[in-house]
Amino acid sequence: MPKKPCAICGAEYNEGHLLFHDKGPICVACEAELEEAKEVHNGAYSAIAAGPLISFAASAFMLGAIFPGIGQLVMVVTPFLALFAIFAGGRAIRHAYFANEAQGFTRAQRTMLYVSGVVSILWSGPLLVVGCGSVLMSLYQLWISSS
Repeated sequence: MPKKPCAICGAEYNEGHLLFHDKGPICVACEAELEEAKEVHNGAYSAIAAGPLISFAASAFMLGAIFPGIGQLVMVVTPFLALFAIFAGGRAIRHAYFANEAQGFTRAQRTMLYVSGVVSILWSGPLLVVGCGSVLMSLYQLWISSS
């Protein structure tokens, strides 16, 4: 069986051991690296989006306090969502810190990760404080009314 080179690394393999790809016939090791790089990039985009989306959800739950009755129950969720958004922002910053050009990250992706992390933390920090304060005030009012 004739040997053909891998389109990425150039190593020669039997024709039956190569996989067909957009770049041409590639070996299994190169295909695994391409799949891993694709997963890393998908993880970067989910890290970019997660913090601001969770911060937005926490803000929406904070606005849920205007509804009587159920608003108090909705308000309890706000500090937890804000805390998750802060962790997501920290994850985005950590992801950007360890990302490098060799892994295929562009400068724009790293910048978006940093911006997403900082925005998430700065947006959700006050939400966490206000949400905890509102929950504590609601518990205090409940305690006063039951006494």
